[in-house]
Amino acid sequence: MAKRWIELVTGSLEHKKQYRQSKARIEQLPANYRAAAKALERYLMYAGLIADGDVMARMYDDLATLFEQTAANGTPIRNIVGEDPVAFAETFVAN
Repeated sequence: MAKRWIELVTGSLEHKKQYRQSKARIEQLPANYRAAAKALERYLMYAGLIADGDVMARMYDDLATLFEQTAANGTPIRNIVGEDPVAFAETFVAN
């Protein structure tokens, strides 16, 4: 009963757990990938205008996966975000 009441006020605890796991994965990235992922994370948080916790949790999971894969492949960050990181972030949100 208390869990349901808490989730009514704060949102899904499962979404919060997924978000924290994604943040922990981002923290494990090499420094330059971590910095880029955190910058995109901040942009999504403040300018992404996403209110649905499920969408946000999946988006952060996708972000962590994208940067984990590119770091493993050694892909330069500029190849990921392009010349306009804001346009990349907007496209990421739109998808």
